Amino acid sequence: KVKEGYNQNMKTNKFLTYSYDTVMIGIGGLLAAVGINGFLIPCKFFDGGVTGLSMLGASLSTVPLYAFILIVNIPFLAVGWKRFGHQFIIKCLLSIVYFSLLVKFIHLPMLAHDKILCAVFGGILLGAGIGFAVNGGSVLDGTEIAAIMLCKKFGVTIGSVILAFNVVIFSFVALAHGYEIALYSVLTYIFASKSANFLIHGLEDFIGVSVVSKHSDKIRKALIDELGVGATVYDGRTGLENIKQEILFCVITRYDVQRVKTMISEIDEKAFLIMHPVDNVQGGLVKTKLRKKRF
Repeated sequence: KVKEGYNQNMKTNKFLTYSYDTVMIGIGGLLAAVGINGFLIPCKFFDGGVTGLSMLGASLSTVPLYAFILIVNIPFLAVGWKRFGHQFIIKCLLSIVYFSLLVKFIHLPMLAHDKILCAVFGGILLGAGIGFAVNGGSVLDGTEIAAIMLCKKFGVTIGSVILAFNVVIFSFVALAHGYEIALYSVLTYIFASKSANFLIHGLEDFIGVSVVSKHSDKIRKALIDELGVGATVYDGRTGLENIKQEILFCVITRYDVQRVKTMISEIDEKAFLIMHPVDNVQGGLVKTKLRKKRF
């Protein structure tokens, strides 16, 4: 009975996961298609990445945009087949097919006549669509898949690869359609990337804090009691004197950075602090007790 109950829970969790992913990808594709057809295409603006490349190709040929989106993404997905696994790539392919069909069949009037509004809201909707799709475990644009493969091969950062790719795209946009369209397209891309990052990473930015201090026990208690933050204690050694030294690690939000600095300084003004941004925080006390303390 215990085993049957466990299997039933596993099936339920899988169903809920698949349902959540489907809803996220469905909303994402719809928002992205509305952003393109309602704001960007009427103003002849472009995005970055594979979507921007597809839009540029469609503007210079008789091939429709929806076909370009599918055709251009396929090589990027093929490159990532071994690296990311067939299940993820097939899921991405189905998402891109869905997105391209929405671009084909959703017909909208021009939703804004001001160019800045078109660039801003077109970018926000497109970025939101990408963000929803990523939260659903998929992508609508194969740029990052190729970027991950290239950074592994050539030893460069993902951001550098994407930046170089987009510089090339917007340069061709400037040559084909003029610098003004290219500048509006850069504005579109900025808002799209910000919108996508907001939906993927959330409103709160999390900061990892490492503390080295002779008063580590007092600092640990203060972090837990005053801020409600969980702290992990590592056993370390000092480099110069080679003596035992506890190292504290905790995760806070950016809103609490100054509070943590002040609190630690009051306990030990000579404490050594290292702070760095962290992503994908899950579990622990940072999202439970921390919010209860604050609100």
